[in-house]
Amino acid sequence: MLSAGCWIIALANLSLLLGAEESPYWQSYALSYAQTAEAGATAPTTWQTRDWLTVGGIILTGAGLYLADEPINELVLHNRNEFTRMLASAGNTLGDGKYILAGWALTGTGGYLRQDTKTLDTALIGIKSFLLAGGVSFVVKCAVQRSRPDPADSKTFWQDGTFSWKHDSFPSGHSVVAWSTATTLAEQYQELSWVPWLAYSTAALTSYARLHDNKHWASDVFAGAVIGHFTTRLVLQTTPRLSLIAGRDGSTLLLNYCQTFN
Repeated sequence: MLSAGCWIIALANLSLLLGAEESPYWQSYALSYAQTAEAGATAPTTWQTRDWLTVGGIILTGAGLYLADEPINELVLHNRNEFTRMLASAGNTLGDGKYILAGWALTGTGGYLRQDTKTLDTALIGIKSFLLAGGVSFVVKCAVQRSRPDPADSKTFWQDGTFSWKHDSFPSGHSVVAWSTATTLAEQYQELSWVPWLAYSTAALTSYARLHDNKHWASDVFAGAVIGHFTTRLVLQTTPRLSLIAGRDGSTLLLNYCQTFN
């Protein structure tokens, strides 16, 4: 769950970044949240054969991991050592929502102050992906009610038939955040061959960390990766992209944008 401080940081920095009255970008960007949600809800009606094959592959992989959750859990726990604990500590930090959201906010502020269009645009994509993917994750967590492997004695959903805020294992929130962040960076800076490799490797490390610390099942982290990745891909397709232009007085910086979606 996101702390109130995270939301305050995000809203405060968005107000700073998008507060130029002369530009309609703020309104367009805000509206794009609903447009992205609508696009996600109606996407299956426009899917082609390739899309259905992708969905089928994801479902089969998730089902396979669900069946193997317990042996995977035992394998990871059995092979823990000081080195893996060090890796898991780094992975957990890199997938912590409060650090990632604060990082996006600071990145966006720096991009605006330095008039760096790409950096600012990336930060706004990152914030939107973070919030929307987090929203999807929260809804799914509430709907499926899965207990975490520690101290759960079963991997099933709705194990005791009652609702609890503690039944929040599926999907992994850290994995959602990590793969959303990785996809944003990989897509925005794909011209740099090392960025996608590093971004996705870091996300994989976060997913591993949740298994290592016995906080999630393998199917939890896989579902989180799917939500984070594909939500961000949709955000990139349905968000107005940002550019910076000089004001009439030559010193004022205004926000300009172009629509990227149909």
